[in-house]
Amino acid sequence: MAAGKTRLIVDEKYRGHGLGARLLNEIMAHAERQGCARIELDSAFHRKSAHRFYEQHGFENRAYLFSKNLRKAKS
Repeated sequence: MAAGKTRLIVDEKYRGHGLGARLLNEIMAHAERQGCARIELDSAFHRKSAHRFYEQHGFENRAYLFSKNLRKAKS
């Protein structure tokens, strides 16, 4: 079984204080308690600091996500 997160966002004014790491550690512990063997997540290409954060916590980049907008959204 694999777990996936929906969002993990720490407001900029609270970053750098370990809150994101504590949240991620709790997510990983919860997933393990539920019997998950893996956590998968995605992150926007331009979010380099998020990529470093996940790599520092043992995550590996294993895939690319491709998308294409087919038409403009109606406003």
